Amino acid sequence: MGDNPKYIQALQEFLILGKSAPGAAAVANIQKCISSPNTYVFAELLDLPHVVALQNDGNAEHAQWYQVLRLFAYGDYMEYKSMFPLYTPFPFSSFHHSPSRSILSHLHERSSLE
Repeated sequence: MGDNPKYIQALQEFLILGKSAPGAAAVANIQKCISSPNTYVFAELLDLPHVVALQNDGNAEHAQWYQVLRLFAYGDYMEYKSMFPLYTPFPFSSFHHSPSRSILSHLHERSSLE
């Protein structure tokens, strides 16, 4: 891991944890991942069997966290606003230096216009 940038190292840690973390442990891993200041990509986490299983494990909160992770991986500001219409505070530290036009870039642009 020494030659990899911090964001790859951070993601690898969550992927390793995610391989053996079902149910509530998978949700906790998702929460830590999207809160991590060094994690900028999330799609690989969505592919883990324990994370995929959150969609249909009978626990509505688990399914909701799967959707939040999907939003961080592929969503945009408009999708965020439809999911969290009252601008629920959320750990967006992961998007501060993201090279893509992510949710945070839209939020930052919007807040600087207000």
